[in-house]
Amino acid sequence: MQKKLFRTVENLLATVDHSGGSEQALIDILHLLVESDDTVSRGVVSGRLYIERENDYKLIKSISGHGPEITGKTVSKDYQVVRDILEHRLWVISPESPGFDPQVEAQFSDVDSAAILIGRDPSYILSLGIRHHGSEDDLRVLLETLRASVGIKLREQALASQMKQAFIIQQSLLPARMPDFEGFDIAAVSIPAEEVGGDVYDIQEVENGVLGLMLADASGHGLPAALQARDVVIGLRMGQAEGEKSPGRLPGSTR
Repeated sequence: MQKKLFRTVENLLATVDHSGGSEQALIDILHLLVESDDTVSRGVVSGRLYIERENDYKLIKSISGHGPEITGKTVSKDYQVVRDILEHRLWVISPESPGFDPQVEAQFSDVDSAAILIGRDPSYILSLGIRHHGSEDDLRVLLETLRASVGIKLREQALASQMKQAFIIQQSLLPARMPDFEGFDIAAVSIPAEEVGGDVYDIQEVENGVLGLMLADASGHGLPAALQARDVVIGLRMGQAEGEKSPGRLPGSTR
């Protein structure tokens, strides 16, 4: 049953575009959970997204319920309900919750809520207004599945973003054009096995009529190899700028 639920949630979240970053992805997920007719979302009648600040959480998105008019309201980290969310990372909020303050809660929702803590530096609280007709255990299973699935999706998005940046950095280190050298046609291409890799080359004129050719293959592949290759190219170019031609005396080199 739980595996089926997890697959259903995964399929639902797979429709979210993560290209806008983690915060936009969470907003898109919130829309999806509130507005979708999928069985996972039945009973979810409103949604809110809060972002962590030094002493409180600020509401940055409100869908249905009290609507966008309450955006910008804050709730203190000292509020017992928030402290329980931070401790347990998942919390069902009702008038029976320890430290429940009707005046505080009335600002945000007029139905019971379930909150999920996501991410860090800053963290976010994803809060769902729920009219749930099953048991609280069933609700917690659903929320834990949502929390795990959302966390996985955001980690995937962060990793994809890092890999994209590494690819951009690596490509920027390769020569934009080959130097003109009388009597020769010079061409080169690097196609990494993964999105980024450790193969790198450089061709520079070291003195009149003399070309310096560098071909390197950092051990392994992927991001670690790409970072090693980056350091090699930067060291070579720093040495060339200083007029140094001996690889053993280049910045960062070892003998």
